[in-house]
Amino acid sequence: MLRSSTDLKGFEIPGCKDKVIASLFADDTAAFLSESDNLSDLLSLLHKWCQASSAKFNVEKTEIIPVGSAEYRAQVLQSHCLNPNDTGFPDSTRVLADGESVRYLGAHIGNHTNNSEPWLPLIERIESILDRCLEFYPTIEAKCHQVQLTIGAITQYMTQANGMPTHITKWLQKIQSEFLHAPINKETMSAPLEQRGKKILDLFTRNEAIHLMQLKNYLELDPHLRGV
Repeated sequence: MLRSSTDLKGFEIPGCKDKVIASLFADDTAAFLSESDNLSDLLSLLHKWCQASSAKFNVEKTEIIPVGSAEYRAQVLQSHCLNPNDTGFPDSTRVLADGESVRYLGAHIGNHTNNSEPWLPLIERIESILDRCLEFYPTIEAKCHQVQLTIGAITQYMTQANGMPTHITKWLQKIQSEFLHAPINKETMSAPLEQRGKKILDLFTRNEAIHLMQLKNYLELDPHLRGV
């Protein structure tokens, strides 16, 4: 219904024949509206869809991220509508100001956001797990395994979605070093098992690999979608 609607313009991307209007994953939905669209038209379509499917769309949890120039974003925040002809957003709708972010599919999205903020709860969680692990006096092998399960696993998705600031990487490396507390230099700890190393996680190298894979995926896109 959304993609075939003539009332909603959505986002038009050069080289893409279809408009970008919605992204759905499980019970999470993101809708993309142009400056000339009306939120009321979107809500009307969603209401019809819910009636036909017996589903429920939680309008009260709707959050809006204005995009475009700084002037337009400020205008949407102040007027609570997309354009002068828009009927306006429901009172329960939250409009994000610059510096604020909303979590969608694990990624934190917003304008001029603090890249460090999403990492703080993760770091607290990692430190808590590692502190509990130390209570059992783990061996160096157990510590290396725990580093992979915590610092490695917990940070991987966030790094792919939002990137890991350099100071956060250094912070986590320090936490890792203090947890290992090993009388072995970093190079040996990071070396492969075949070279009598421990193959311990190297965050800088891991993050660089993630960035390279993102670049590879970008370069494999159709040139029209890459804008080059």
